[in-house]
Amino acid sequence: MDDWESEDINHINPRIIHAEHSGYIQNIDINGIVKQTQKDDCIVRINANINDYIEKGEHFFQSGN
Repeated sequence: MDDWESEDINHINPRIIHAEHSGYIQNIDINGIVKQTQKDDCIVRINANINDYIEKGEHFFQSGN
């Protein structure tokens, strides 16, 4: 089961982030994201990988607490 869909967090209304530009993802600051999510007591889901091509406006990141 996908953790984002599990019953424990099913009530979360995630904030969805859309790409501002089309292009390839060159870097994801995982350490920075983990530190920020711990500070904000939230969870995130990254819907893309390094080297993925995403279109402008495509949903690629979401967070919630």
